[in-house]
Amino acid sequence: MPGDNPAEGEPLVAAPAADGQQVADAAAANRQPSRMESFFAITKSLILRALVIYFISSFFRKPAPDAPVNQVGGDAKSRITAWNLFDNGTMFDLYVYVSDDPAVVNFSDPSALVWLQEDLMYGDWYGGRDGDGIFTINTQ
Repeated sequence: MPGDNPAEGEPLVAAPAADGQQVADAAAANRQPSRMESFFAITKSLILRALVIYFISSFFRKPAPDAPVNQVGGDAKSRITAWNLFDNGTMFDLYVYVSDDPAVVNFSDPSALVWLQEDLMYGDWYGGRDGDGIFTINTQ
């Protein structure tokens, strides 16, 4: 094929470099690092190895068990953080029942329902009769 043959005048094998360049390459290959360069290279290698071992071991480590909660003292920290059950602006209805038996309330008995407040908004600080977020009822 016409494109397979090298052009006339081009050598088939790369010519060796000049003697000056060969000497420079040999000198660069034989150059020894200084003591500080060697120290920093070893230190960097050790630090990187320590970090890799630390991250791998922390990945497989079990989480530390929580300290037991002191039930007697008042300084005990709660293990569960507090959060709101409802989002601000959630609409709900309030049903207040009264019963003589503190353990059992008959929700199907309409006479046990004392107060029904509909369409309350969770987090509404300006509702109520006086605009202060307070709803009241008087029973006799």
